[in-house]
Amino acid sequence: EKARELLRELLETRKTKPFSPFDLAILYLNLGDRESAFAELDKASLYRVPQMLWVGSEPELDPIRNDERFFKLLQ
Repeated sequence: EKARELLRELLETRKTKPFSPFDLAILYLNLGDRESAFAELDKASLYRVPQMLWVGSEPELDPIRNDERFFKLLQ
């Protein structure tokens, strides 16, 4: 429940302050929401978020490594 509350706060804060879609993707993954995680990773890729340089080795992304969409992100 604390993670969901944090997510709500971050989404509200994001309306007025920038927040990394990469970090939101990891939070979504921790909540088991793969679809939202991929949506945020797509944004991170589009906006060229520096953290995307480590997308291939970030251990927190392990739960989605076998997903075809992950391979597309690596390209």
